[in-house]
Amino acid sequence: MKLNVKKTIEENIITVDISVVELGTTSSVMVEELNLLHDFPRNIKYSDIDFRSNMKMDANGDPSVTSDSADETSVEEVTISNLINREYAVDENLSINMSFDVAKIPESELTTVFDTVENLARLARNCSR
Repeated sequence: MKLNVKKTIEENIITVDISVVELGTTSSVMVEELNLLHDFPRNIKYSDIDFRSNMKMDANGDPSVTSDSADETSVEEVTISNLINREYAVDENLSINMSFDVAKIPESELTTVFDTVENLARLARNCSR
């Protein structure tokens, strides 16, 4: 399965759209993968997502995962939890849309590494890959 991930920023709303571009893998053709998706249905639930990783701001000013140890000056451990629960069937029609309103991110969430609400919103956007 090949996915398209489209990220946009408009009027302080960061949006990530994920959709299926084509089916098939290096070891199966489209029809085989389609049959697998229908014979063994799976879902993605936000409540099942447990993301924890060390992250830093890269040279372009975007958050990125790093193997460096968290030091709370340039690298910080990031945990994403308590998302509003949604559920999506994983099939040929998969379409996921996530939006993050920069204005609704509380300043109490700011850290040394992610020191603006815009950086926190970019962090949420990049973690949704």
